[in-house]
Amino acid sequence: IDLPATEVQFGDKQIKVEKIAIGEVAHVYKLSLGHEDYAFKVPTDPARHDIHGSAAETAAFALLSKHKVSNLIDFHAANVGKSGWMLTEFVDRAKHREGEPIEAVLDRYTLKLGDDWSANRGPGNVVWDLGGLEPKNLKSPTTLAKFEQLLQ
Repeated sequence: IDLPATEVQFGDKQIKVEKIAIGEVAHVYKLSLGHEDYAFKVPTDPARHDIHGSAAETAAFALLSKHKVSNLIDFHAANVGKSGWMLTEFVDRAKHREGEPIEAVLDRYTLKLGDDWSANRGPGNVVWDLGGLEPKNLKSPTTLAKFEQLLQ
């Protein structure tokens, strides 16, 4: 959906909707309801089921919800079905967060972020796009034969 910034009446509340980003696998909208802002992530391919899909990211948030993570956005809701949308905290400035860094939590599970680069981190180095999780010891295959072996 390519919308200009707009406002929508939702009951007695006004929701401001603004498209803020187009990523590799999704479009992100900022939903503002009063003084609260949310990131609404809508995948370009809802059927995609890899580390970037909403099912994988929702599972990653579920795992991480057992811990206080100091540099991860808050997860609110998702639909991992046909539409694949996800609703999280919207981050536009650094803020103090309790807990330990996501890297320390993932180390205990021998996991790493599936896609950790500057576009997936926001102000205060907070991870605002998980990109899923991967085993630390998993190396990307460099040949078709190694890829077939990995699939086995």
